[in-house]
Amino acid sequence: MRLFSFLTSLALSLALASAVQAQVEENSAVINQVGQDNTARIDQTGLRNEAGSDVLPMLQQGTFNAIEIDQIGADNLIGLENDGVFQSGDTGSALVFNQIDIDQLSGPDSGGVTLGNVIGSIRQTTDGAVDGVANLLIIQQGANGVGGNRVGAVVQQQFDGMPGQRAEIYQDGEGNVLDLLVQRSGSFDTAGGADAADCCVRHVGPTGADPVLFDG
Repeated sequence: MRLFSFLTSLALSLALASAVQAQVEENSAVINQVGQDNTARIDQTGLRNEAGSDVLPMLQQGTFNAIEIDQIGADNLIGLENDGVFQSGDTGSALVFNQIDIDQLSGPDSGGVTLGNVIGSIRQTTDGAVDGVANLLIIQQGANGVGGNRVGAVVQQQFDGMPGQRAEIYQDGEGNVLDLLVQRSGSFDTAGGADAADCCVRHVGPTGADPVLFDG
């Protein structure tokens, strides 16, 4: 009887440990959507990828909004710092929208340690009706399975009656860091006119010290 009890306890302990380990290895995504025309698509493929959390869920509220996240490898993190991921376009205008398009990937360093990519926080808001694009963001980070890049925080804010912004960030290599990007009002002008205020940042290389492209 004692042997049976011991084996039963051991089996339960192993099952519990396996369940906890499986939970640790899982991908997770938490998003809240309020209002109309909110959409979200999240694919995560690998292990331990996180987008939002129970404590700090991604939030979309207002008119349109859209989030699309991939991640693919392991240990990629989105929106677990500061205000997390937040989009608001609640102005009652059908022309207002926020968009986010993220694609992270990841891979091991020379020592075989997995390097995930991190995006600390993204905040995009439209504070009034706008005749044109209001906010937009595209982040790529690691190409060909590379990881270890970090974007600390991005803030884009469109004021009432002003055109919106556009930001594109690519980091391709390993260990690149973009700490903070802030754009308020301004516009993305396809003709590159005086009102253009889009931003393109690109780091390529293993240390972030290699050539940097910045348009803005």
